[in-house]
Amino acid sequence: ILDVGSCNGEASCEFASQFSKAQIFAFEARPQSAETVRRTVAEDPDIEVIESAVHDFDGETEFHVVNDLNPGARSLFVGSGVQDIHPIQQSRITVPAMRLDTWAKRARVNRFAWPDPYRNTSPLCKCRKAYACG
Repeated sequence: ILDVGSCNGEASCEFASQFSKAQIFAFEARPQSAETVRRTVAEDPDIEVIESAVHDFDGETEFHVVNDLNPGARSLFVGSGVQDIHPIQQSRITVPAMRLDTWAKRARVNRFAWPDPYRNTSPLCKCRKAYACG
């Protein structure tokens, strides 16, 4: 199970409790959040933390972190500057970026169940052995 944008690791823990035989991979690009995830999942050997953004290329990318109301809010995309009526302050950091197929080769994962109504058209994963659940 891939938890992309793991934030604080709580969803990964929930996945682990619901799917006890699954290996969970928690992707988190923001370094402070990745450390939080590591602490949250420390006692679960079936959860692995990957400190990287999931992107359509391998390398580094600019990441936008919201500095105010929500410490977990972050994105590869620049925000509009306003949430409801409150201005949003974003800072930019550089983080590692990785394609899912690159990660899959390193992790020796050769098959994905990709629950995607568009039949696996995401540019983030172009694994030849991927299939869609429908």
